[in-house]
Amino acid sequence: MNSSHSERDEKLLKILNMNPELRDCVEEMVQIAADEDDAIETADDAEDRIVERGRELSRMMLGSWAEKRSRHTESAMAADPELRRAGKKNSGGAARSGS
Repeated sequence: MNSSHSERDEKLLKILNMNPELRDCVEEMVQIAADEDDAIETADDAEDRIVERGRELSRMMLGSWAEKRSRHTESAMAADPELRRAGKKNSGGAARSGS
């Protein structure tokens, strides 16, 4: 096997092993595609299963990204007291006139 494939495989396995729910979801999708036990009768059944798992995978991945981003932002804010949270501006100023 090519060394770049081996490195990619190792990186992917590391990520999957750090995220058991993600690993389980990916494993199930691969098993659906392989259909080794011929349990899926129709293309519609296969599609339904894969689409549902894809939705679950998307939710997990977005949740994981949001948690990582939140931790990164919190760390940056702790390191730089000049940073402040974004929020609604509370302007007490007067509206601009047309001139």
